[in-house]
Amino acid sequence: MFENGLSGMATSNQNDYFRGKHEVCVLSSCKTESYETFHSRCKKNPGHTNFIPINDFVIDNLPVYYQDNDLFEVIKTIADLTVMLSVRYTSQNRPEFFPNTTIPYPFYDVRGKTMLKFGTGMVSKVLKCDGKSKTCPRHQGDSVRSCESWWEIEVETAAHVVFDKDEAQCTTCTVDFNCRDSPLVTLDAIDVTNSDVQHDSCRMKCVTHDMKLGEKLLKKLQKFKTLRRKVSNRFYLNDRENLAIIVSHPHGCHKHVSIGRWITKEHTESHRSRYVYDTPTCTGSSGAHVYIPSKTVFWFSHIHNGHQEGRGNYCSPGWL
Repeated sequence: MFENGLSGMATSNQNDYFRGKHEVCVLSSCKTESYETFHSRCKKNPGHTNFIPINDFVIDNLPVYYQDNDLFEVIKTIADLTVMLSVRYTSQNRPEFFPNTTIPYPFYDVRGKTMLKFGTGMVSKVLKCDGKSKTCPRHQGDSVRSCESWWEIEVETAAHVVFDKDEAQCTTCTVDFNCRDSPLVTLDAIDVTNSDVQHDSCRMKCVTHDMKLGEKLLKKLQKFKTLRRKVSNRFYLNDRENLAIIVSHPHGCHKHVSIGRWITKEHTESHRSRYVYDTPTCTGSSGAHVYIPSKTVFWFSHIHNGHQEGRGNYCSPGWL
């Protein structure tokens, strides 16, 4: 069965942390549930009526004011770059508490154990490499195997989803998991290039020798950057309906879009901002990119963290 994981977080007017539940999905038995079963058993969003499968997402799903072709394409491109994370190990290095607090850090009690957890991430950097200038990081120290070219791909997620290199090396990123029958396309993570526990963000490095996949992701990322700038020019600081959109893998299942509104903006002690929103999320949504058209200038500003009863869903502290 799938279970919610608990993590204590203090309110942001005290420091940088909320007191709520993270939304990593923990697979607590070796038998997975059917898609229909997890729909009926979800306590937070029974039936998942407010989650739109990505293949069913159309411009009419957006509020009338936001039915803009470029905005629609940005969301579709975010979905193209969104990946499901399967994390098979919990690092021994996880701290007992969040920095400078007595607030328990997620999964400290299962350090060093093999446990399958699901979260969400988004491709944030794509780089083509060749063996003339460097060695493929998957084959370093291997004098027999060498590569002429490969792609290095960074994936952004939450630090409580993937904490460090030990966990990254036991993490698989599933690409284009858009429906139950999607062919399995994966990236294996090999390292963490940055882990920020205070702001709950993590960047993982993945490597693929599938040259077509690398080229595809590069084009999608370039398209996202171009469209995001156009949409930002159109909607920046236009808070008419406070739109907040998340593409994630609820319960470790295929990709869904959820549409809602941000409710409050709160400033943290680190001089960043955190949003609370009613955009639907479930376990498995931790680490997803939170897209707010009126605020998103720095394109990976906010990452979904969890849910606080009585207040709503919340993201990591970010800029704007």
